[in-house]
Amino acid sequence: MLAAVGLILGIIGVTNGASQVADGTFTPSTISKVGIVLYIVDWVAITIIYILSLSDLSAVPRPERPLRVHIPIALLAIAIRLLYGALCIFVHNSTFSLFSGSIVADILMAIVEEFFVVVATLVLGFKLRKISPSMEGEIMDHNQKGRNNGEQSKNESYGQPSNSGFETFSSV
Repeated sequence: MLAAVGLILGIIGVTNGASQVADGTFTPSTISKVGIVLYIVDWVAITIIYILSLSDLSAVPRPERPLRVHIPIALLAIAIRLLYGALCIFVHNSTFSLFSGSIVADILMAIVEEFFVVVATLVLGFKLRKISPSMEGEIMDHNQKGRNNGEQSKNESYGQPSNSGFETFSSV
């Protein structure tokens, strides 16, 4: 939710006509600044959640454990991209200007990182296989036992697969 609000505020802040001075220079608005701060807060929250989840590594199925390596790499690349965005918004420097800044800084701190995160995510997505029920972690084992006993968790909002192979959805 924070990322979506940050995205909206960032778009509004950059496209707002009041951000451009008569001589053609760009002065970031407060809306742009709030947007980038929301992105940074979101990144910090995701990083904290990842760090806290490392203690429960045994719950992650073995075929999905490469995620523990790929996630910090992606978080680092996203941090560099956020740093570039923050420098563009908060530092009034010709190198980090949104529209007339250094092309090298833009490529090295923004484009390469985004490209890297997308490619790494795609490669990981193709590399990971659907796991068998015998290899599922503790959480999935617990949910599966409840379903086998005919019980449905109060927190589940999705239906169980029917015998025909199609999923049916029930309201909870």
